[in-house]
Amino acid sequence: MKCHLEFKLKSGRYSILKLNWDNFLPTSFKVFIKPGVTDMRKSIHALGYLVESEMNLDLLGDSIFVFSNKRKDTVKILYWDGTGFCLWQKKLDQNKFPFPENENLSQELSRERFLWLLRGIDFRKEHKLIKFSKAI
Repeated sequence: MKCHLEFKLKSGRYSILKLNWDNFLPTSFKVFIKPGVTDMRKSIHALGYLVESEMNLDLLGDSIFVFSNKRKDTVKILYWDGTGFCLWQKKLDQNKFPFPENENLSQELSRERFLWLLRGIDFRKEHKLIKFSKAI
């Protein structure tokens, strides 16, 4: 998953910052999503409180926590990098993230499904295995 941010420097030139989640996300990290709606005005501290109080997870562990807004066009990702908390946000210009509708407890996602979520691939609609039987 490649994302880029374009910003204007003091010199008047534009610079692009690229983030590749495929290379960025350590394989040891677990990914948890908080189903349902999260107020995107929440800061690092408020989202951290949700992780500990509602999701009952360790905020300082090797985990990434993903939150979505009501329209499902914005996600926030919170994680601890060992020196401080990091908060990353992505807002789609079109379409929606395939975020779970239910309000159940947090759900753990595989690394692969997390990357699919950021790409907009709805992993909830995977093809089901078909069982065949021989006709006699």
